[in-house]
Amino acid sequence: MSGLLHADAGKTLLISDSPDLVTFIASQFKGAPSRLCIISRTLSKSALGLPAAVKFISSTTKDDATIDGRRAGLAQVLSRLDDPYHNIIFHCHESFIEAPLASRSADAWIGQILPCFGEVFALFKHVWAASEDSRPTNVCLVAPVNALGSGRLGGHGAWGRGAGPSKICIAYGLAALCRTMAREGERLQVRVNALFPEFPQFQYASGTPSALPVALLPGLGVLLGELALTDAASGQAFCFSEASVCRAGWQRSSGALVAPAADPTTKAHPTPQSFLNPAYSPIPLGDLHRRWTDVVSFNAESAFPETITEVDWIGHLEDAQDLPQPKPLAKLDLSLRGQVALVTGAGAGLGRFHALELARHGAAVVVNDMNLDAARKVVAEIVSLGGRAVPDGNPVNTAGHLCVETAIRNFGRIDIVVNNAGILRDRSFARMTEQEWDAVMMVHLAGTIAVTAAAWPHFMHQRHGRVFNTSSSVGLYGNFGQANYSTAKAAIHGFTDMLACQGRDYNITANTLCPNAGTAMTATILPEDMVARLSPAYVSPILALLSVSACQVTGGCFEAGSGWFARVRRVFTQPVALSARGNPGIIQSILDMDLSASADDPQGQVHEPIIKRLLSEDASATAGRGSDFVDILWSRRFRSPKAEFLFSERDVALYALGVGATSQDLSVVYEQHDYFHCLPTFPVVCAFNLLASMNLSQHLPKFDLARLLHGEQRIEIYDTLPTSGALSCQAYIIDIQDKGKGALVITGVDTFDESGRLIFFNEFAVFIRGAGNFSRRDSALSLPIRPAPAVGPAAPSKYLVQVAAPTGPSQAALYRLASGDLNPLHISPDFAEIGGFDRPILHGLCTLGVAVRAILSYLQEGTEDDPAGMVPALQGPLPEATAIAGRFSNHVFPGDTLVVRFSPDPALRHRVHFEAQVAGREAERPAISGGLLDLSCSVPTPRRSVRLRCRL
Repeated sequence: MSGLLHADAGKTLLISDSPDLVTFIASQFKGAPSRLCIISRTLSKSALGLPAAVKFISSTTKDDATIDGRRAGLAQVLSRLDDPYHNIIFHCHESFIEAPLASRSADAWIGQILPCFGEVFALFKHVWAASEDSRPTNVCLVAPVNALGSGRLGGHGAWGRGAGPSKICIAYGLAALCRTMAREGERLQVRVNALFPEFPQFQYASGTPSALPVALLPGLGVLLGELALTDAASGQAFCFSEASVCRAGWQRSSGALVAPAADPTTKAHPTPQSFLNPAYSPIPLGDLHRRWTDVVSFNAESAFPETITEVDWIGHLEDAQDLPQPKPLAKLDLSLRGQVALVTGAGAGLGRFHALELARHGAAVVVNDMNLDAARKVVAEIVSLGGRAVPDGNPVNTAGHLCVETAIRNFGRIDIVVNNAGILRDRSFARMTEQEWDAVMMVHLAGTIAVTAAAWPHFMHQRHGRVFNTSSSVGLYGNFGQANYSTAKAAIHGFTDMLACQGRDYNITANTLCPNAGTAMTATILPEDMVARLSPAYVSPILALLSVSACQVTGGCFEAGSGWFARVRRVFTQPVALSARGNPGIIQSILDMDLSASADDPQGQVHEPIIKRLLSEDASATAGRGSDFVDILWSRRFRSPKAEFLFSERDVALYALGVGATSQDLSVVYEQHDYFHCLPTFPVVCAFNLLASMNLSQHLPKFDLARLLHGEQRIEIYDTLPTSGALSCQAYIIDIQDKGKGALVITGVDTFDESGRLIFFNEFAVFIRGAGNFSRRDSALSLPIRPAPAVGPAAPSKYLVQVAAPTGPSQAALYRLASGDLNPLHISPDFAEIGGFDRPILHGLCTLGVAVRAILSYLQEGTEDDPAGMVPALQGPLPEATAIAGRFSNHVFPGDTLVVRFSPDPALRHRVHFEAQVAGREAERPAISGGLLDLSCSVPTPRRSVRLRCRL
């Protein structure tokens, strides 16, 4: 029996738009459906087939797309509830558009994040306003994904292997809000906890609903039931998978205390020479650089903080002043000359000192502040002392792009962004207004996103950028009376982790700063004498050090103040196994465990080693299952040695012939052509050669090459593809999944140029028939992959194009020689028969190459009759592709003609959706479905509606 049905648990209210979660929770109340109420914006009771006794309410409003509309819709529904509900489950479920930061506007990102926080605000307002007899006692916030540990591993090119910016911001924000509301709810006897589902982030495109895989639901049900019955846990973050659960917390390094070299409270920068001398810095960068190992290292003296009061800032300041004076500045190149920095909120306090510090080390500074007069004073201070600076008065949240334009207009570039603008609207949650909540969210979170999104394309173009986002210890540990501030600051931390992932391949670093300083903003909450002593000058030097071009530190979170600097990271307890039959006492067991078990990435911890479950399962329950053990955790840690791939222009041209090019396609088959280049699917050749050399039988005992089917492929291209040279490739296994009748093996291959820069990435998903039933589990982990877009006469879009791409009878024989894929399934009739085909079939990657080449050729060449208006009249080479994805849904025989249907994405103009059908086999599934092609240029908007046409 679920703990939610226990007599002491009371009634349950579920707020979710996830059909699987709603259906599962309803199934837990079969014995007492009247004890469950469901609120949803997008679902209907009849469509889900819920019992009549289950109360179901829609929260949809006319303004459902706006932040205020979402919040008001939920608030209205909650206000009309008659019965008291002691358990509330809030699941943040959205059809998030997850894509690279530069591919969407800042408003689009903000529009995905803030509505969820608005609904959470409405929920807690309802809880806090309830009477003592009817007030819920247990609130569980279920995040869209476990971004707490995967944020630093997530971003990797066009779509990323992990959670995107929206999910990460929401997950981090919910974790901090949970801590703050637990503190405020203690006197009201309200417990608040957050749950973070851990599952492989294997998805090919944007728009994938953040649904919970069905396999996770039994474990989630166990946790929800246990949390309903225990009062031991509040303010906790639990990460769970289908197999196990652990608790997340924080660890702080022992840190480094650096002696100040000057009194920052003096106004004296008497001459330009003294100001521009980096040795004047209150904390000399050379000394901080020498102590950097102490800043970032974790050891036995590291702490596991729970509150914001556990650092003795005044004590650190006094200790620092007693230290011997630092040695002269080391001969290190710590100059920022030639770089341009934008510092927001720089008219006073911390931002002013950031601007002064960066200018001291040679950077030109854009001093942004809503108080333009204050910004001008700081600029005058810098200029009078020999620096370069200009003022900017644009609001960060509504005009972040104008802040960046100020830098470009005055200095021609931008290298450093310091997001520091902020306000405080501290108040106990019971008294906090919507306006106070929104004001903090807009200035802190929306402002940070807006400014960074505007600067990001410049960073990518320059292959250089530094981002510093100001968070707070309140965003890490929560604090009474700062629900809005802690949520926004934690979301900023998550946003920064995402930036670090997406920027790694472009020499863009992103770090989070949690400062402690006396400023006008903190003067409202700190004693006056403490404000005077805790100078912001003791914080800013870390920004200057991390801004140096040679510094590659990224994804860090640093607490700084009083000359003391420390790194903070996520840590997790050892995992505890989950059982569908229930785990009485599991919450207390987790709370009793130390947080020192593992750090930063819980994936290897949350996914409990399968061997423990094999030993504990009842033998009769697993009768008929396979006996071969597959160590998935070991496979996920596998990394192949880097292998060199040598190729010439001959290989590039031969590959083009292998995917259907002819002697008329000179730009891809003739090396002396002015625009000779690689086709964008050529990277599969580099990756496949390494993948073919991997011994998959080491990871999957039942591996049989004859029963291998290539299921899906993804290619991400980060730079122009060379036509010859030496590349290095490294392969690794992302996941192995038991699908019963077979096993799904997902493998990634990174490819680097001679300088070590990542230039493209391949992801292979292959299905091995007959290799399943190794995990002895009743359900497999479902991939949250995107369904194929509708294409054809019933497609929702009216702008569709169809082209024909014939293959030759010897296409497979040619492709195997061009690509190195010598699988006999594609040449030997006997081997094809073993594989279940009456004759050899075409390689799936060849089919993908033919389809993509046909689309790109159409976009470049068109015909005299272009009714779709999609031909951009490009000059030179074909449009460059930056990402390609497709699902191999049916086989193709050499000599078949592919009918490729495609249309531009209505929202993302650089994206094309496509599928490839075998001509004459229209009743069957398409050969390639769910295809996506991202281009380096926008696809023109079709001029008018057309019917499908065929171009031979």
